[in-house]
Amino acid sequence: MKKNMILAALAVLGLVGCAGSIGPSNWNIQNPVRYGFDGRTVGTVKLFPVLALGDNGGMLSVQVVPSTAAVPDASDIQAELVGAGGDVAPIRQPQPGILAQDLPEAYFAEWYYGPEKAGDVQSVVLTYDGQKETWAFSSATVLQP
Repeated sequence: MKKNMILAALAVLGLVGCAGSIGPSNWNIQNPVRYGFDGRTVGTVKLFPVLALGDNGGMLSVQVVPSTAAVPDASDIQAELVGAGGDVAPIRQPQPGILAQDLPEAYFAEWYYGPEKAGDVQSVVLTYDGQKETWAFSSATVLQP
């Protein structure tokens, strides 16, 4: 009983999955399938994109590993998710400033998108400090949960 009350409270706060599209009250991707792409060097960083597509939306998470001591700024990196009908606009993207850090020498940035089907996604395009790199969706590897 107590556990159910806690889960219900967390769902109301958007901290556990609930039905509906992602958005300000719920950034959890439901039933995600994660697609990993090979890391590539773009300028002074190496980028490792992972795209999670679920029932209620998608999230592009990019690990950024700098080759110098300079800390990456979110305003230096842009992401495009290209679908069958053109670019898919993110509903949430990194704010300007220093990127979040997930490992001692690695940072990450995340973009959230409304519901997209894997078959609609054609490529992921990342630009860092003015240099653009494109990953074809067909080159992605399905990652284990």
